[in-house]
Amino acid sequence: VAVLKTFIKLTGPLATPPVERTVAPFWRRRENAKPVPPPDLWMSAAFLTASKISAIPAVRAYLLDLQRDMAKTNDVIMDGRDIGTVVLPDAKVKIFLTASPEARAQRRYKELIEKGMDVKYEDILQDVITRDYNDSHREIAPLKPAEGSVTVDTTELDFEQSVDKIISVIKENR
Repeated sequence: VAVLKTFIKLTGPLATPPVERTVAPFWRRRENAKPVPPPDLWMSAAFLTASKISAIPAVRAYLLDLQRDMAKTNDVIMDGRDIGTVVLPDAKVKIFLTASPEARAQRRYKELIEKGMDVKYEDILQDVITRDYNDSHREIAPLKPAEGSVTVDTTELDFEQSVDKIISVIKENR
């Protein structure tokens, strides 16, 4: 199972942009529904740099092979801005996960404040908007829903509701 996880900002450790963890499985099995915490990459410079680096053809090619190899030998849930469109276009289940930029910025702001960081909501919101624009307008693998994907909007959902909705979509579409 591949999940195209896009535009999501969930509470807690999941309040992070999706693309940085494209290579690694994002969620453990449901019985261990705790997220895998990412490193602290979500400050503005790292956040925007990841978008630029992901547009480099050599980086994309290397990651593409790595991701496809992982999926050949394992049942996987992957997140990333091009998993369903480029990496695993024939996946049985593809979910285009979305939330408003404001909801994602608020979730990231809350997470960073809880870590004791001095951040401004307006700066985080601008970073989210800039990143989304850059990713959706890049020449190689632009951000867009995959053909046959199911769109799930988590703007008004909390973490548990989002997980339940994703599991429901997976069960309905297997």
